[in-house]
Amino acid sequence: MKKITLLIFTIIIAVSTLSSKPPKYKRVHEIDKWNRGLFGYNDVWTKEAYKVGKYTYYDLHCWHPGLIACRLQGHLTPPNTNDPTINQLLEKYDDLINDIQNKMIEIAEEEAGNGNLTGTHTKKISNEDLVRLNLLFVFYTKWDYVNEYDGKQTVEFSIIEL
Repeated sequence: MKKITLLIFTIIIAVSTLSSKPPKYKRVHEIDKWNRGLFGYNDVWTKEAYKVGKYTYYDLHCWHPGLIACRLQGHLTPPNTNDPTINQLLEKYDDLINDIQNKMIEIAEEEAGNGNLTGTHTKKISNEDLVRLNLLFVFYTKWDYVNEYDGKQTVEFSIIEL
């Protein structure tokens, strides 16, 4: 029975990711990294750049040699999506979302360090809460580095309805 349930769930995820429904929520971080030092950056800051409907865009800037990793720092703007279910999910899973977004930054850094200066990576997350609500968390990153340390990256987090 568990195998059948898993198979059905896998098919639902595969079909849903091919659908053209817009995300129920989307957060995009546009990241600029320039002049990294041996141990990191001196200036690391995030600001909300703009909003377009349900989508929020942030700028993360990491500049000048220093000791700070180029990572998202904790909680951003409190969710206000006019959808109480999405707001609750964003609040409940804020730490998980932040951790995975930072992992996406790390993946790009590792790839750039291995000589892959451009690329993409996607990660999909589901759990009992999301299955019950017929939703899926999708994380996507795209990077374009000019060298091992410097360049641009986009990290997107979306909540997709299955």
